[in-house]
Parts: sequence; structure tokens; C-alpha cells
Amino acid sequence: MNREILSEAGFYKNVEIRIKNASGDIQQQIQDIRTLVKDQVNLLVISPLEDSTLIDSFNHIDFKNIPILIADRKISSNKYVSFVGASNWKIGEKVANYIREQRNGIPTHIIHIKGNDKSSATTEREAGFLNEIAHCDNMSVSTIVSGEDFGGTRMDNTLSILSNNLDALKKADVIYAFNDAMALAAYNVLKAANVQRMPSIIGIDGLLGHNKGIDAVRDGALTATVVYPTAGRKIIEIAMQIIKGISVPKENQLPSTLIDKSNVQAYYEQGLEMQELQQKIDLLQQDKRNSNTQYKRLYTSMITALIIAIFIALFTGWKFYMYVLRMKKEAEMQGVPEADEGPQEGFKEEIIAYIEKNYQDEHCDLSILIDKLSLSRAKFYKDFKNCFNDTPNNYLKKYRLEKAKDLILLDKFTYAEIGYQVGFSSPAYFTKCFKEEYHITPSHFFELSKKKKGKKY
Repeated sequence: MNREILSEAGFYKNVEIRIKNASGDIQQQIQDIRTLVKDQVNLLVISPLEDSTLIDSFNHIDFKNIPILIADRKISSNKYVSFVGASNWKIGEKVANYIREQRNGIPTHIIHIKGNDKSSATTEREAGFLNEIAHCDNMSVSTIVSGEDFGGTRMDNTLSILSNNLDALKKADVIYAFNDAMALAAYNVLKAANVQRMPSIIGIDGLLGHNKGIDAVRDGALTATVVYPTAGRKIIEIAMQIIKGISVPKENQLPSTLIDKSNVQAYYEQGLEMQELQQKIDLLQQDKRNSNTQYKRLYTSMITALIIAIFIALFTGWKFYMYVLRMKKEAEMQGVPEADEGPQEGFKEEIIAYIEKNYQDEHCDLSILIDKLSLSRAKFYKDFKNCFNDTPNNYLKKYRLEKAKDLILLDKFTYAEIGYQVGFSSPAYFTKCFKEEYHITPSHFFELSKKKKGKKY
């Protein structure tokens, strides 16, 4: 959604987008709203984390006539101008009807994995589903509440809860989860237990990429997923109409689509094309921004720019020099030797093991090991440099590219698929990094490898 918002805003003049992420913290979201109101923005787009906790503050905030556009999740207040998003109630109904059609009167026990938060999405997806299932005499439902997942990025709590409910999962005919991340967590728990009869597993979100809904349906891990539209382009369209004083509907409901094995390949290919197109749009808009920046710089005096650059360089050098002196003084006062003791035992092995396990995930971040290894940030990066003679991000990128070379030589996947499989966020970025590292494109590498067997680039 954020990426679509930024991209679409690029088609309008004099539009600045500021994005704040509360990371699941409702008090942080309230503070973010107050900060943006204080900054006198022209319009606020809010995706409410919770209704019950947010509503009191929301109704008492003086928005100073700033129009509010609610996106993705609803709030029980009339202080907003318009809502953009899909109906979570209807999504729940859509899943229930799909299960009823697939089971066709067969006695069915369903495990419902409910979201942990109190958002409207959680309550409506559950209510719409249970309301529709209540009409089916052959179906029973048991509910398991998931753990806090921070938007699907950390599933440790949910995996633990599902592992503790393994016996119940084994007996289920169908598992319906609040989102694809939870659905895949259930699949992984059952797979780890070597369950012979897998239930049908259904999630919601329907995104493209490694460990995402569409890929999971295509690979057979999930039976189905419901695409929840990200709506970034529609949000900007409605927002600009509101700013221009054009009347807009109070509700702008977007359609959702259920994807299973019957239509997943078409959506997968369409999704790849859309991502390629989005990447091209992003690059074009970046070129446009760069051109505007260069044009403005023509109005800047060369002498002034040079003076500023010299001043910054001198000031930065002085600050660094003072920092070094301070560090030496502190080391002397504390009796700490300046010589580095070197990386702790097992440091390199821990890094390599983490990369091998997580490199396919585009959100893989080596800095997560700083706390696990009980190191300071400076010590971690210094030890990493000593062990690998590189920075963490650059080493991870090179590791992914080496894995990509192996997949290219197999000649089984498209270059876009290979990019996603080794953890790159988009095919275009994968190709860019590959070319920067090896000075040839992936396709050129493949052709040269065919001609010169055994030679590596």
C-alpha cells in the first residue's frame, strides 16, 4: 500500500507524502496522528490499529479541519470523510461459502485461527465467517487465538501456540486463518510433525512473493487465499478529490478475489507483470525527480556550493577527530585496552547459519543478531568486517547472488522467479544488483555459461 501511494502521488504536482508506521503500538499511532495534525498536513490517511482503544482519543482530537481518509480498517466514528478498502465481513463470508462448496455436505470440523489484535479486520473476518457457517449443519468450528505477529513479520508466538494445539490441528478438515502468514504457520507446524493427511488451509491477503499467499497456493502449501486489495492508488485518487473539494462517496469498497489452484497461475503471471510495470514506473519517476533536482541546482552558485562542501568536510573531520579523542580518553579512564579482542567464539558460524536459513526472505536482516549475540552495534559490525571483510548488507547481497547463479544454471526458472527465490524484493532490483556485481545480466551469464562450461563469473 505504501509503495502504491508513493508511486501514484508521483503523478501529481507539489504532493509530498509522509508515512508513519506505529508497528502495532496503538499509543504510538495516536502520537503519530497528533504529530501530523500539529504539522498542519492537508489530509490524513489513517489505517486504525484498533477501534476500542483508538476511538476515544480519535473523537477528542482536534483535527483543525484536516480531512480524514480511513483506509484498510474501519473505525466507529463519523469524523472521517471517506473510507477505502475491502469488506472484511464479505471476505469472511466468501471463505465460508468456498468451504461449503468444496465440502459439499460432508461433515467438517474447522479450526479458525483468529487474529490477536482488536482491529475491525479481525472482528469482521471472524463475524462474517461464523455468521455464514452457522447455516451449515454439517460444519463445526473451534477457534485458536494467534500470538502477536507484528504484521506477519514475526510468527514465533503464533508458531508456539499452534504447536501446543497440534492435536487439534491434526483433527481438522479445514483450517481458516486470519491472514496468509498464520495459515502458513499452521502448514509448517503440521509439516514438521509429518502429518500424512493435510487439511485444507485457507488464508487472506493474497500477495505475491516468497512466503506470501499466491506463491503458497501455487506451491500447494495453501488450498486458497483471498486477495485483500492494497488500495494505494485508490487512496491517492480519493485523497486528491477531497483536497480539491470534490464530493466523494463515504464508502469506497474494493472487490476481493478468492484464489485457488483453478486460477492461481493466471494471477501469479499477472502479478509478475504488474510488479515489473510498477518497477518501471518507480524508475521513471526517480529519473523525473533526478532531472528536477539537477535543474534546480543550475540556480545554485558554484562558489557557494564549494564553500558549503569544504565547511561540511572540515566540520565532519573535526567532529570525527573529537570523537576519537573522546573514545581514547574514556578507554584510558576506564582502564579498557584499545586493542580489539577479536570476534567471540562461534560468531562466524552463527552468521552463516542465520543467512543460510533466512536469505530467501526479503526482510532478512543480519542486525537482528546483535541482541542475540549480546554485542554492541559497533562491536558487531567490526567483528563482521574482521570475519568476512565486508559489510553485513553487502555480504548478504553477494550470498544471494551466488545462490541465484546456481539457480540460473539449472535453467528451470524465470529470472523474476529466481530473484524472488533468493530474497530480492523485485525482478528489476535483482537484475540491477546482478549486473553491478558481475558486469553482465543474468541472461548473458546463462548464455556465456553454456558456451564456456565450468567457467564462473
